[in-house]
Amino acid sequence: NADNEKGWYNLGMDSDFATASFVGNRSDLRLSLSTFDTRDLLSFVAPGTYIESGTSINASLDSLGGISGSILSGRFAKGKNNIKNLQADISGTLENAYATIISDEVTLGSITLDNSSLVANLKDRKCMTFDFNFDDKAEKKSSADIHGQATMLSKQNINLEIRPSTLTISGDEWTIPLCRISKPGDDISIDSL
Repeated sequence: NADNEKGWYNLGMDSDFATASFVGNRSDLRLSLSTFDTRDLLSFVAPGTYIESGTSINASLDSLGGISGSILSGRFAKGKNNIKNLQADISGTLENAYATIISDEVTLGSITLDNSSLVANLKDRKCMTFDFNFDDKAEKKSSADIHGQATMLSKQNINLEIRPSTLTISGDEWTIPLCRISKPGDDISIDSL
């Protein structure tokens, strides 16, 4: 067909567990996956893992280095760890990207984070700014509003800067001043924590 004459190909897969498509040529790629009931498959290949039916994953990469992707899932769980109503998006290029991850509830063992969000912005593959927030619905209010920046100066030299932030645990609020953590080589240096 005309698509094949232009170097495009379209691969599709349907199974009891998911439907997927892969469209691309030498410079543009698009992947789409939507799950059905995966419990039987996951009990065999990844025991203790649950992915809700209707979870979708989409990703694309274009000839100019543009990237985009998304994950939507009503629930993803592994053992006692659980994420409800996950929405993750990424866009940009391989050099500069913007990502958001939002969830109604994240449970990590005995810790539950309600209404959590992480926003990250990658610049020049070396510097990432981030904002992390959650607001717990429990009687003893717990929340976080944390901002920072991580910079990779080299593979062995990484700087982390926590900008003025707040953390509330069981109603007790902590203010985090500007703090710098650096890892030059094997050493770790902490300033103002």
